[in-house]
Amino acid sequence: MMKLGRQTLRHFKGWLGRVYIDANREPGASLVLAGKGRSGTTWMGNIINYRGDYRYVFEPFHPQKVAVCRHFGPKKYLRPDSQDPLFAQPIDAVLRGRVRSVWTDAENYGSFRLLFRKRLIKTIRATLFLKWLHVHYPQVRIVVAVRHPCAVVASILNQGWGSVLPAVMRQQELVDDFLSPFVDQINRAVGLFEEHVFSWCIEYYVLSRQFRAGEAHFVFYERLWDRPEEEVRELFDFLGAPYDERVLEAVRTPSTTTGAASRLAIVSGEGVLGRWREQLAPVQIERCVEILGLFGLDKVYTDKLRPHEAGIRGLFPK
Repeated sequence: MMKLGRQTLRHFKGWLGRVYIDANREPGASLVLAGKGRSGTTWMGNIINYRGDYRYVFEPFHPQKVAVCRHFGPKKYLRPDSQDPLFAQPIDAVLRGRVRSVWTDAENYGSFRLLFRKRLIKTIRATLFLKWLHVHYPQVRIVVAVRHPCAVVASILNQGWGSVLPAVMRQQELVDDFLSPFVDQINRAVGLFEEHVFSWCIEYYVLSRQFRAGEAHFVFYERLWDRPEEEVRELFDFLGAPYDERVLEAVRTPSTTTGAASRLAIVSGEGVLGRWREQLAPVQIERCVEILGLFGLDKVYTDKLRPHEAGIRGLFPK
């Protein structure tokens, strides 16, 4: 009954959230906020949209929820030079604000705005075609959320999400372009934990190989938690938006997708960055670091709670 109640509430919010006018159909009016699921995209979206200026477009590339994107699968990869209209046309429709549904518009509920001139597209399913998007729509600003893989995977396992790794590895172009050196190791992944770690590594490895400084802005969950004012200022500079101290209230407010225990920790002032240490076994943490090392991503994350600054500068330059 509780699950049905949540679904009914979301459906109700979705219908009310569709009452608006999207007044700017230019792709440049869209901001794309992407990242691995459970990496803080919802929290960061609330920070960016703390004034409610953006029409919030929620997960428009979900193949089961959005009809025009039914061909995308869970983690679609597009080569930057692809011209395939099967994917190009739906992406264009999303960027121009033409995709409207109870699913995508539910987060607009409560904004009490009838007119929007810009959009915030929040997605956990676009990391493997972000470079394509940048090449074809360079006017669209791209923000990428990054969080410690142990924290992400612990949260994913707690949510009971299945693995997308088989679907990722069935994409031969992706394997040919980036993953061929890792195929043997990936195929030997044991259990959901390792599959989710490999998925995390694949997404951020591809991004680190594709993007150059200035093409996208990478926001690290841990840095945003530790030094919110500095990180938000840098983020807003990238977006060309003025900084206002009132945004810090949004930083301190947990997102609706944050679990009850984590919400309590945030409110009480306790640290949440190391919660995954309580949820994962030492052997799992060790294995995660080992997998990170295969991709060179141990330069950023290890068994420490926070990312290495030198590694960030080397792999994700601003």
